[in-house]
Amino acid sequence: MNTPVAKILVISSLILVLTFLGLFIFSFGRPAPTAKDAERYIADLKGKNMRLRWAAAMSLGELKERSAVPALVDALSDPRREVRIHAATALGKIGDPSSTSALTQALKDQDKGVRIASAWALGSLRDKAALPALAVALFDQEVEVRWNSAAALGQLQDPGAVEYLTKALEDKEEVRWNAAVALGKIKDKTALSALLKSLNDPDEGVRMYAAWALAQIGDRSAVPDLIKALSDEQKEVRQNSAAALGMLGDGLAIPTLKDVAHNDRDREVREVAQESLNKLEVAAGSTVIIR
Repeated sequence: MNTPVAKILVISSLILVLTFLGLFIFSFGRPAPTAKDAERYIADLKGKNMRLRWAAAMSLGELKERSAVPALVDALSDPRREVRIHAATALGKIGDPSSTSALTQALKDQDKGVRIASAWALGSLRDKAALPALAVALFDQEVEVRWNSAAALGQLQDPGAVEYLTKALEDKEEVRWNAAVALGKIKDKTALSALLKSLNDPDEGVRMYAAWALAQIGDRSAVPDLIKALSDEQKEVRQNSAAALGMLGDGLAIPTLKDVAHNDRDREVREVAQESLNKLEVAAGSTVIIR
């Protein structure tokens, strides 16, 4: 059975992948690049053929060719958006922090696709020097840029991002999803109040991710609110709340978890509640099996 944490990570990753799917469709049938081709691809980046330039950028990213970083940085100024997008994505795949400055500048590109790719790339680099630029991009006019920036800030795992991400919990639902997940990755207790409020968000996805994030932070002051969330109308919220209570390890949740393990209308919720109940009971010195 998939765990609530795994589901969140899969969903978050899927959103990022779908952003670039349309650009990669042209690569089908193309031979896989090899290291010996790197010099030719670097040369192609400077050529007149636009398709060769973006294909070269994509291939260098697949190769994770570090010697190509200067050329890819230059390609961030290419007149064609397709090339700039693939150059930013390639730099994210290569993961060389020397490209951080250029990518932060690319967050100001007039094309939203370039800004999306640059935000994703900066998250992949995990260079905390990108925090100020990503914090600004978190309030970009385009929602896709904002939720990619939220995801990237989570990748940095820098507590300095918390104040911006908590504000993003008031944005559109897609941004709120990634902001909650990002706060869970950062694991800073100053986010507790905002995440507890998000347990009552009108969107079920936000409530689900908030429960997961509270478990990652690990502060038992969240237990009463998570117990209440076991009555949520959506099973995914109840499931993540039950899992979170098991992780937090507070016996206060035992009576409610017993009831959920026995009576919840959804089998997966009952199973997760039983798993969490067993964790708490083992910690207390006994195990309760619901029959």
